[in-house]
Amino acid sequence: MFSFVADLLFPGVCLTCDNGLSAPEGNSFRVLPGGWPPGTPVFFQTDFFHPVLGPLKVPARLLCADCWLSLVPAEKEYRLRGCPSIPVLSPFITNPVLLEVIRFLKFRNGRSSVHSLSWWLALSLERHLETNPHAGPGDLTLVPVPLSRSRLAARGYNQAGLLAGQTARILCLRYSTDTLRRTRNTRPQSKLDRLERMTNVRGAFAAEPDAVEGKKIVVVDDLLTTGETMLACINALQVCRPLSIMALTVGRGADR
Repeated sequence: MFSFVADLLFPGVCLTCDNGLSAPEGNSFRVLPGGWPPGTPVFFQTDFFHPVLGPLKVPARLLCADCWLSLVPAEKEYRLRGCPSIPVLSPFITNPVLLEVIRFLKFRNGRSSVHSLSWWLALSLERHLETNPHAGPGDLTLVPVPLSRSRLAARGYNQAGLLAGQTARILCLRYSTDTLRRTRNTRPQSKLDRLERMTNVRGAFAAEPDAVEGKKIVVVDDLLTTGETMLACINALQVCRPLSIMALTVGRGADR
């Protein structure tokens, strides 16, 4: 019975192409597409597991190797529009495969995807800290973009919170769900145009001064599209005088 349930929750086929998820053999990834970071082979040699009950775990595989390699690495950091001092770190440029993964995470109870996605978030943040020693770690705290209470109740979890928590565990950094909060409900950004997105989230967040002042904050979300939600979070944080702010997302738009 458990095997049947596990197959439903954690299928043994690729999320996007239905091919098998068997691990690559030998030196399949000795030659990688241009732009992929040096740590990429380690990812394909890593086994990810999803905890079910206590010590009980099942494989948390997600995409086949070909679909992982169809993702487009975000080779350069982006500076958030209106906040040139805020670096946006993302392992990937958003494409149809990544969108399918994020939909799985957000709308199909796809919490098993958190393990592999957080691996890439951790790599992006780690690389940035290595090349920018002044950026951290110090008092670095990972803070997820919060959901409204109604949406959190309906979904049962905040996908940004899961990503931030797992990334913090990988890098042994602080993680806080109390630093940022929503002050009002907003409509889903995905259903709005750019102008509507801007007005929808303006003033929708507030920060806890004691958790922010003098701290290095990393705001974590799944995707950066127009950047309006991230900008609203950063505006709320800046009022509380943080030492620095960075944004960390799994994917961002190609034109950003």
